[in-house]
Parts: sequence; C-alpha cells; structure tokens
Amino acid sequence: MPIWERNRAAPLPHRASPERRKKKVRRTMAEFRTVARLEELPELGGKEVVVDGKRICLFKHNGEVFATAAECPHKGAPLATGWVENGRVFCSLHGWEFDLKSGECMNSPGRDVECFSVRVIGNEVQLEVR
Repeated sequence: MPIWERNRAAPLPHRASPERRKKKVRRTMAEFRTVARLEELPELGGKEVVVDGKRICLFKHNGEVFATAAECPHKGAPLATGWVENGRVFCSLHGWEFDLKSGECMNSPGRDVECFSVRVIGNEVQLEVR
C-alpha cells in the first residue's frame, strides 16, 4: 500500500472516532429549588423541609447555611430539634454529633448523614435537586 493511502486510512489522533462521537455525555446544569426563607432558619437549631418526598434539615451557622438528612442514623431522632455548635449539629436524643459540611459522624465512624448543596439568593434558601 502506498504511503499516502496508509496515512489516510489511519485515524487522526486528535479526532474522536465515530463511535466516541455518538457517546457524548449530556451534561445538565444543577437545578436549585427555593425551600425556605433565610429568616425562617433558627439560630441554634434547624428547620426541616420536605423536597420531593425527602426530609432535609436546614441549619444556619456562622453566616452560612447547611443542609443534611433530617434524621439521626442512631435512633431516627429529628436533627432539627438538636443544636448547632462549632460547625456541628448535635442530636437532641443522645448527643451524637455530625459535621455540617461533610455529614461525618464524630461518635460512630461510618454512620454519617447525607449532605446537600445549598445556596442563598437574596433571602431565599435554595437546595440543589438531584
């Protein structure tokens, strides 16, 4: 085979193959939904909201807003009735503590709570819907 035909037959390294072009990943922007007003969040505890059937607890601490799952994984107590201190929420039932940013449980490793992305636009607290 002449060299000009060999070069033409080989795929160019900077171009995607036809199979790869068909498999383009569709990326969508995150959707945020307003779930509360900033003044509704208490200074020490939390506020529970339900989003798409899922119970979520909102906390205001040191000028930031955080969102975690609403129940303590230990005995299912509502974290909204707990208190917030030093970047952690404490369960009102047995005092289990969870980091507000990561959801990590300080009392029992691996018993973490799920955390959610939150943003504040004006006076609206918005939660990322997945």
